[in-house]
Amino acid sequence: MYIHLFFVSLGEAYLTMIKHFSKEQQAYGSFNGGQIIENKPIGFPQDGGLRPYSNIFYWAHAEAQVDSTIELHPHRGFEIMSIVLKGKIKHYDTLQEKWISLEKGDVQLIKSGSGISHAEAMQKGSAIFQIWFYPDLSKTLHQEANYMDVNEKTLLFENNIQTIVGKGSPIMLDSEGIKIEKIYFENGNIQIKVQEDKCYSIYLIDGNLKYNQVLLKKHDFVVITEQKDHLLFEVSEGGSLLCITSPSTTSYPMHY
Repeated sequence: MYIHLFFVSLGEAYLTMIKHFSKEQQAYGSFNGGQIIENKPIGFPQDGGLRPYSNIFYWAHAEAQVDSTIELHPHRGFEIMSIVLKGKIKHYDTLQEKWISLEKGDVQLIKSGSGISHAEAMQKGSAIFQIWFYPDLSKTLHQEANYMDVNEKTLLFENNIQTIVGKGSPIMLDSEGIKIEKIYFENGNIQIKVQEDKCYSIYLIDGNLKYNQVLLKKHDFVVITEQKDHLLFEVSEGGSLLCITSPSTTSYPMHY
């Protein structure tokens, strides 16, 4: 759904474009015969649904129906972030050569560089985001792979906003212009400041929001561009969302 909202700032009207995708409109995927199921706001070309944009290449919400393991598989070039939304997962890679546990709120970043292989084991009922960011591949493909695990307690939390990537966070991306925040909200209103040269990708983890009388429900995804000042959402049920700020254009080429 494409919705055009008009706001007024300093006496001047301007246009905001919001692209709205319900869970049913997103791409679908699964592993191990449906043991892990995914809805994908941004899928691979063969998945259908929304294609890559800005320097966000892929975004999946995965949930384990039973204990299940995604076997060892390779990555190159891209930066791959996993955010544990609930439950517990374990990660193995060919750099550390051991299994490492991550729990709710923890974050892992893989800079796959010239190449790395990893496996993931998800506990029944666990859910994660896995998001791929697109750095300058002409550089990262020649760099050694590395990764970091970040405990939720080390992430900055202020005014109901957890900064995953941005000022005060230990996580640094090579993909330029990325800011990632998990925002918690209660009944009332939530205001998100925006800039004209940025793209805002929002996944509603839980709760209910309204903008311009359009209801956003759990697992809905919106992309906001061409805007100034701020967007104001009405909260009908408290919850949380993940907001990724990315550049409208990058200084390096991308080939989707």
